[in-house]
Amino acid sequence: MEIDSIDKLIEHVVETTDRSLPKLYQIRYVYLETGKYLQKNTDFFFSLKNKLGEDNYSNEMLKKLYNDDKTTDIDGWNKVVCRGTAIILKRIFDELGIESKIVKTTATQENSLNLDFDIHHYFVAVSDGKDNYFLTLNADLGNIQNHMQTKHFGNNISYIREDSDGVLRQVYEGEEIPHKVLSDDDLFNIDKKIGYTTKFMFIEHNNEEQEKDVYYDDFLEMLRNEMRGNRWYLNRLVEETSFFKSLNFDDGFILNKEHIHNLEEIKMKILTSFGDMYSNYDDWLFDFEYKKRNGFLTKEEYQRDSLIRSTIEELNRIEKVIMNDQFTPDASNVFNTKFIRKLYRLGYYFINPKYLPPNSESNYATSDYISKKLEVLFRKIFDANSGYNSDFNRLGYSEQEGLIKNYILGKIAFSDVKKENSLPPYVANDEYVEKAYKYL
Repeated sequence: MEIDSIDKLIEHVVETTDRSLPKLYQIRYVYLETGKYLQKNTDFFFSLKNKLGEDNYSNEMLKKLYNDDKTTDIDGWNKVVCRGTAIILKRIFDELGIESKIVKTTATQENSLNLDFDIHHYFVAVSDGKDNYFLTLNADLGNIQNHMQTKHFGNNISYIREDSDGVLRQVYEGEEIPHKVLSDDDLFNIDKKIGYTTKFMFIEHNNEEQEKDVYYDDFLEMLRNEMRGNRWYLNRLVEETSFFKSLNFDDGFILNKEHIHNLEEIKMKILTSFGDMYSNYDDWLFDFEYKKRNGFLTKEEYQRDSLIRSTIEELNRIEKVIMNDQFTPDASNVFNTKFIRKLYRLGYYFINPKYLPPNSESNYATSDYISKKLEVLFRKIFDANSGYNSDFNRLGYSEQEGLIKNYILGKIAFSDVKKENSLPPYVANDEYVEKAYKYL
């Protein structure tokens, strides 16, 4: 069935809900399946803050959208605000015979307009026959559409809350609703049962494969680990350097018997990349040892030349093992891993300094660094140049923005950029503005 209206969405969710499951599992399925098709109406919220200029919704249109019961198509059938989302969930639960009610908060949404009505937030209280659960679907649309853990299903919404002035205020209208809060483990077990999690094969430390159920958050955490210390970003910059490209490995730097005749050439390319003084390795090594013993090297010179020496020594070991027919698959993996790590570390010396991350000396995140990192990482993470085939490009604006701002930029790509190590952007750099438009 092609889902192109709220009525069809409701029909689809009701028909695909497995009524043999416990009520709480059905409620969870409804929440997730409904969330796949809806988009937060960002123009509504931007208009409240008068951010769209001539394209701002009129006050009359804002009132229509706010009061929309989703029985008609006012501004796109699947564009919703929290009241409309609550109405949709309530209609589905009614069809399934599941008790629920729409709850209105007491606080009102701030706006920059002179509206003749107040805008409140809404959520759903639903019962599985034993306990009540609070659901705020609008806030979870981005999480659901990115196959991530949800944050607003079965969470706690206090009846009385202390505001910033120290005054106790009632949070939602009516009497207090006793409710149960679900843990991440509770939700994970439900999600695994109803098929929301993804099965993925992991390789454990003992090299054994193990299948696990995961959310996409787990992949983001893996990406975050790769990003720590900017290693992943720096390695991508290394691959763009003339040093890296000159080595011309077509098979991913996997050294084996076929490369035995190339090892001397590889050594020479590595050495001469750092200057003519390295071309005679034995003479340079003698000079290096002499300067090291007598303290004639700066800290930076010592670190660089020590790395060059250890890389060449690693290649010599590989050559010896190959010549002695000891290059088993296991030995190959060990030697190649060590060599590749050293090779990338050498490549750091050839990266354009303006693209390097902030360090303890400069302490500033430059616009060059931020722009280059966006250019390198954005396409890798989102596959943004693949047209409208990627899941990311199918998301609504709000859902895309939430993923980029809260996860990719804030927690992964730019966790090292803080307010205290960034200079105010007084002027826009035209070079980066032009680059940005290329990816829009």
